[in-house]
Amino acid sequence: MDMLIRADREHLLPALATIGGVVERRQTLPILGNFLFKVADRSMLLIATDLEIEIRTVSTVENGNNRGAFTLPAKKFSDICKALPEGSELEISIEEDRVLIRSERTRFTLGILPAMDYPSIEMIAAEITFEIGEAVLKQLFERTAFSMAQQDVRYYLNGMLLELSPKRIRCVATDGHRLAMCEVAIEVGQDNRQILLPRKAVLELLRLLSYSERVVGVEASVGFCRFRLGDETVFTTKLIDGRFPDYDRVIPKNLNKMALVCREDLKNGLARASILSGDKYKGIRLTFGVGVLNLQAHNPEQDEAQEEIEIEYHDDEIAIGFNLGYLWEILGIMNCENVSINFIDGESSAVIRDPDDSTRLYVVMPMRL
Repeated sequence: MDMLIRADREHLLPALATIGGVVERRQTLPILGNFLFKVADRSMLLIATDLEIEIRTVSTVENGNNRGAFTLPAKKFSDICKALPEGSELEISIEEDRVLIRSERTRFTLGILPAMDYPSIEMIAAEITFEIGEAVLKQLFERTAFSMAQQDVRYYLNGMLLELSPKRIRCVATDGHRLAMCEVAIEVGQDNRQILLPRKAVLELLRLLSYSERVVGVEASVGFCRFRLGDETVFTTKLIDGRFPDYDRVIPKNLNKMALVCREDLKNGLARASILSGDKYKGIRLTFGVGVLNLQAHNPEQDEAQEEIEIEYHDDEIAIGFNLGYLWEILGIMNCENVSINFIDGESSAVIRDPDDSTRLYVVMPMRL
């Protein structure tokens, strides 16, 4: 198959960036290190997959009436496009098992693999379809994704739950030590359903989603979920085949003590205390007293950091140990002036909320220090 196409660097780069995150450095199959290009008329479809996720997007090209498909090494081709000067035009000539790339006085020759061998994720007819604003979806993911487990033997925790009900979408993530939950009121038009997205898919979607006003179309079937980002990009992922825990049982009930804390004061206090906290455990003790919160951190060298913060609290003195990193991430993802920390005693999980926002909450288990 001989083919000659011309493409502008400024058109290609965004498309390559869109699909490039899927390609792993090490592949089980050599062809997974390649991009697939399908050319028709003045458009070119770009595809990348790792057998679990597939991303498709389009770019404009000049190719006469050529039609066909070819593959190119993903990293090499991306690096070539990045290295060319701004405004460059690429001339891509495909001849059997190699491709010649020219741009002014620069030329590269790359080996290619057969396009017919490129794998594709085939999704059966969708059982669930709905639309959601892109900015809303990104915010849902941002507020929960950090609590996903990573390489946990409980594979169903290595991802995020997308729970649908007729008038609400809820995202939940937990690694067994903390839990994040965020929801939005939206007319989904679906019965109660659960979609368990893998960790890599969530992180890739976070990278692709923006705060634009466009609408994202979501389709789900047995084992798969697809996101349509505008008219150009289609993101398809396999789903985790497992049952997410009954997260409602993890959320403590009847919390009879509450402290109201300035978020920025607590965040800055944690940052200072972390200087002397142990690198391995990152534990910190929070002692709640009437009107004051005492932060205390130790390390194996017997160094100690203490800090006091003024708070609104009018109950018995309670000391609770927490993972400092967990608290830091929660405070970093929240954007309110004050946070409420709700608890029963020093041995039970605490719930952190924005007192003015009932759509999200964070649960943190205590640590023994």
